[in-house]
Amino acid sequence: MADLPFTVADVGVLIVLIISALLAFARGFIKETLSVVGWVGAIFAVLYIFPVLQPFARDLIPLNILADAVTGSVIFLAALVTISIVSYAITKRVRESSLNAIDRSLGFLFGLLRGAVVICIAYLVLVQLVPVAERPIWIQEARSRPPVEIGANLLIKLVPETGWAFSEGTSEDGEE
Repeated sequence: MADLPFTVADVGVLIVLIISALLAFARGFIKETLSVVGWVGAIFAVLYIFPVLQPFARDLIPLNILADAVTGSVIFLAALVTISIVSYAITKRVRESSLNAIDRSLGFLFGLLRGAVVICIAYLVLVQLVPVAERPIWIQEARSRPPVEIGANLLIKLVPETGWAFSEGTSEDGEE
């Protein structure tokens, strides 16, 4: 395999992109987008509703950590189910309309973007956990590594400075 123009990492990147794109194509852009909105909406529901319900839950459940876990879980699941029901109704109407082909095509593009983000996040984790000298050769020599590094660095720039503690840059030689 040493003579091939690609590495195992390149094949992995391609597989992730293809699977993500095909799944999003099958589901459609609207369903994919509303799924993300559902998860984000459920998280925000917990952030805003939890402080209101926490005292009531702690009155009912004596163990505070259990009360908090149950409260957060119930809020999250209730919001996710509610948003999913609305999402299903919207998606069903789009599927039955003449927009179905456009919806699926945009879904394919969304899937490619999502796959790229997943790959870049995985690369960021790798960079944080494995020193350059210890990274497998098939990652170091991957043709896909430079564009993945660029994407990973773009993701880092999106994180607020008070956010995650990423080391500077992701390039193999320590430069940004």
